[in-house]
Amino acid sequence: ALEMRLHRKYYRQVDRFIAPSLFLQGKVREMGLAGDCTYIANFTESASLVAEAGPAPQVPQIVFFGRLVEEKGVSLLIEAMTGIAADCLIVGDGPLKKKLQARAKKNPGARIRFLEHQTHSSLQQIIRRSSLAVVPSLWYENNPFAIIEAFALGAPVVGPRSGGIPELVIDGETGLRFTAGD
Repeated sequence: ALEMRLHRKYYRQVDRFIAPSLFLQGKVREMGLAGDCTYIANFTESASLVAEAGPAPQVPQIVFFGRLVEEKGVSLLIEAMTGIAADCLIVGDGPLKKKLQARAKKNPGARIRFLEHQTHSSLQQIIRRSSLAVVPSLWYENNPFAIIEAFALGAPVVGPRSGGIPELVIDGETGLRFTAGD
């Protein structure tokens, strides 16, 4: 209650909010905050994305990269990989890593491998060699850098129809969308 009271007090003093997605811009307006809200999308510097990918893997490769926490939906990805004729790399670290690794072991129909946190250049190589990136988030994402980086490196993205993701992932053009949590 104290936090909400302080937020209301200080939010009234804000002249302009910046939202990285039209989704968030709409939410700010929906909340009735007094300041104007300007949309400025996240971006990446293309000069940092010039490294070559190296040889493509022999079988299709799907990649998730990010924090291993509940809201990122990695357990959903592990479940969805059953029977998929592709390797799945889960790159990152977080409090759910051991739990997710145990869950992957219980899913012998899925070819899932975990990689530790990677340097930026190593992660770029992995993304470039991947057939697609997956952002299976269970919560609202605004304008995720994971999607922007995947696109900049030539990988289409599969993500949910929620938050700001539909602003980026266009079915059949830049990737595919699914119902969040499905």
